[in-house]
Amino acid sequence: MATSIQEKNLKSKATSIDWLVNNNDNVWDADYQYKDGVRFDNGDSYLQTNWANLARSDLEKSAERGSTLAQTSLSHMYQEGIGVRRDPEKAFKWCSIAARKEGQADAMYELALMYLNGIGVAKCAPSAYKLFKSAGDYNHAEALFSLAEMQIDNSYGEVDTKLAFETCLKAAKLNLPKAQFNVGVMFEEGIGTKQSFQDSIFWYEKAACGGNRHAANNLGNMHFNGRGVPKNTDIAERFFCTAADQGSDLANFNLAVIYGQRQNDDASFLRSLKYFFMAALKGVNEANDKLKRLKKMVPLTMYLDANAKACAELSKKYTYKR
Repeated sequence: MATSIQEKNLKSKATSIDWLVNNNDNVWDADYQYKDGVRFDNGDSYLQTNWANLARSDLEKSAERGSTLAQTSLSHMYQEGIGVRRDPEKAFKWCSIAARKEGQADAMYELALMYLNGIGVAKCAPSAYKLFKSAGDYNHAEALFSLAEMQIDNSYGEVDTKLAFETCLKAAKLNLPKAQFNVGVMFEEGIGTKQSFQDSIFWYEKAACGGNRHAANNLGNMHFNGRGVPKNTDIAERFFCTAADQGSDLANFNLAVIYGQRQNDDASFLRSLKYFFMAALKGVNEANDKLKRLKKMVPLTMYLDANAKACAELSKKYTYKR
């Protein structure tokens, strides 16, 4: 009998943050040149098309006068190539200047990512670790999350699962869904902390409310297998549906398992087959293995019909997201 699959991967790629946060700029608040630069960095197409050099020049004037927001905006532009030629070294230069100032946690975090990934500077895990920690001291949730990732793998120093749990918990309490998901996994598996299904469900629910599809899938798994809650496939199905709608490949497999176990009629079985195909098309190996066995057991027309329905549904979801 097939069993549901749980999300277990603690690694999650850190994403870029919005440079233009509402920070006070005590150096050059009244600088009209900075305002044009902000419009440019926010995606003003007119400026980007016709005034790219002017916007860059205006930002540089403000940055040279000490504007932290202008410095971080320039770094972002050079790193992404927004209206200017990509120049990782210039991006690193401006970000490092901004990060030197007291309390600039966003700049510290971005500079840490540059050291971690070798953007405009040679890779240096110790420098990245130090900067993540400095930004985390200002309760920067993304920095704390990245710091926990470094503490739980061998990217820097020795693995310290207890410290990783404590660090990730801080990020989770700052309402970062991916950190809440990781804390849920750590409680469920007893990684760096005492195993607790109840605490795991608590953090999965918080992460799922924040739109984390992995947490929604794992909540379905908890209800499907009766881990910390009474076994209930109807509740599990609801969580798996939510996760699948949000793009969870494993949730498609888990829905196939649920529908396959019911097998009330051909429609239910066809539905199960469709979700197995959807999971397989998204790279879930268990789904491929299951389909190989089912191909010998079901009529070829039903098998091909389920494949066609899966392709059509995935195509529709992809088109909608674009």
